[in-house]
Amino acid sequence: MRKYELWLDETGGFSPEEQIEGSEKDKVYSIIGGVLMPGGCISNEEAMELVGNEIGHATQLERTQVKEDLIPALVSLKNKGGEFVFFENCQRMTEFSQTELYLEMMVDGILQLLSFLSSFDQEFQLEIMIATRYVPSDRDLIMIPAEKYYVKLEESLRQKLRYGYMNLDDDVKINLMFSSARKEPKLMLADYVCGARRGFLREKDSRKYRERRKAVKELWE
Repeated sequence: MRKYELWLDETGGFSPEEQIEGSEKDKVYSIIGGVLMPGGCISNEEAMELVGNEIGHATQLERTQVKEDLIPALVSLKNKGGEFVFFENCQRMTEFSQTELYLEMMVDGILQLLSFLSSFDQEFQLEIMIATRYVPSDRDLIMIPAEKYYVKLEESLRQKLRYGYMNLDDDVKINLMFSSARKEPKLMLADYVCGARRGFLREKDSRKYRERRKAVKELWE
């Protein structure tokens, strides 16, 4: 059975005002992104070597670290068979809360990827590692519990299968895992992917990526 690993992080607030085309925050809209790798291709130790520094968070990197650590890490992932994956709010949906929009984008993106993979491989295993996300509450930040992901994924998958929007063989196995993008090397790399994508699109951060803009663009193609 073919095995895949999908490492996912996110960037942005997933607030309704970020999603409105032409708004002040239009160029910083929220993104879920990461990398799809062949299963077992990279160990945690190798992933940490690719991260290349102790910061491990794209938004905190200086221009030299983007050039010397982030971009080479993404190139290495690509050379090892990685495919960069982005779940974006292309429909500019604004009727959801931050948590609802995040889960909607996450689950819809996962299901689209499953549909794509199953179009040429009827039997595979997909291990999905997701960076834990914290959202504002009345007094503090609270983590979105794993149960919400499972419930949303099961509901959406059941609906798509029922109405024939996608077909999925019983031999397809999916497993969700959750960890911190501050501690887990593979999620640090997923954060690099999100940071590069956001920096490439966002005028404010473009100075970090200006010297390597061509290299970043080639990664997405």
